[in-house]
Amino acid sequence: MGFKDVLDKNRKEATPAKAEKKAPVLETSEEMKEVIDRVAHWKEKLTEAKSELEASEKEVIDYIDPFYDKMARSGDFTKSFIVKGNQHEATFVSSDKFSDIPNEVIEEVKTVLGDDFDNFVKDKTTVTLKPDVLENEVLQKELMDAIGEENFAKYFDVSGKWKVVEGFDKKQYKLDEEKRQNLKPFIKKAKPSIKVR
Repeated sequence: MGFKDVLDKNRKEATPAKAEKKAPVLETSEEMKEVIDRVAHWKEKLTEAKSELEASEKEVIDYIDPFYDKMARSGDFTKSFIVKGNQHEATFVSSDKFSDIPNEVIEEVKTVLGDDFDNFVKDKTTVTLKPDVLENEVLQKELMDAIGEENFAKYFDVSGKWKVVEGFDKKQYKLDEEKRQNLKPFIKKAKPSIKVR
């Protein structure tokens, strides 16, 4: 079995994250209740507006797609069109971004493309070292004995990012407040979302 066969055999799809536990309910002042109601009102309006916008954009895209395809087939490929309305104009812009092809349908894609497969589809395999290896000196030694230090860079590109540990959002409150505040310029928390019911 070759390296590619081993990669294909061991390829895994990403798994979704687990749901959080139920949040406690805070009692608020009358002023804050009004603010919450305003947020809910505008979120609802925004949802309606996004829905209308998506439906209208789909109409424009469905209208333009046949022109886009016809021009591209005739050799006059363009990624954008200007479409005039009565009072406004819109610019249609297509991009060279497509969904990943799931492993379970790749054989069907090969059948459809036939001899053209290699010209249109590339395998972008990512090999990830299991976290256990980075934390276990015995496994690290096995890996280095198998590959050899002198060959490591021949087979691996190593890059990394410093990340906080999982659960940092909660764990940070075990630090004294001065340390926690001094970390804020260096560790940015993602903006919380507000969902309304």
